[in-house]
Amino acid sequence: MGNRSKSSRKGKKAWRANISTEDIEDFFEKSTKDALSGGNLSAAPSEDLFHVDKSHDIPVKRKIEKHREKVLRCDSVLKKNPFVQVVSSSKPKSKISKKKTNVVESKTLKQAQKNVDDGSVMTDLWGDDDNNNGEHEKNPRKIWKMTSSIPAVEVDPAGCSYNPTAESHEDMLAEAVAQEMQKVYKNDSNPIDFALENCKQLFQKSVD
Repeated sequence: MGNRSKSSRKGKKAWRANISTEDIEDFFEKSTKDALSGGNLSAAPSEDLFHVDKSHDIPVKRKIEKHREKVLRCDSVLKKNPFVQVVSSSKPKSKISKKKTNVVESKTLKQAQKNVDDGSVMTDLWGDDDNNNGEHEKNPRKIWKMTSSIPAVEVDPAGCSYNPTAESHEDMLAEAVAQEMQKVYKNDSNPIDFALENCKQLFQKSVD
């Protein structure tokens, strides 16, 4: 037997056998899914995809109105309670008013009599009648001031000046030495006080 002749691969039959059909299969698969889900969303109009809700939200609106109508605690305290009745006064108003007017009249009469007795009567300063004969009335009130033995300004000795004389400087030094010697004699005469003073000084140095 002779060898079988081979067919050419450049023909139409070979081309159809080697062609790829993946894109066609993907298209059909996608179209099937879109048909099952309700259609292609990219091709659908916006009116079919979205819905504008123009109805009012009644619960939220009522909640906002209730919050606005709510009165604060400070305002509720300041408000007058309509259920609490005002306490009526035990005395009639007419009697109280009459009593007050009588008290005021009696006070004014007493004050007027007191002014007449004291001589403090209103006079005309620019009038022709002058009962004082050009002299001012003496003020009966006296201002008492407490006198103090301490001078207002303490003046240092002359030896403490900026440029003192030799005598005044020596006098100042002698006075200072005498004061210090008096302190020493006083401490020597009271040994207990002197010991306490030394203890205080030592304690102060240790603290510092």
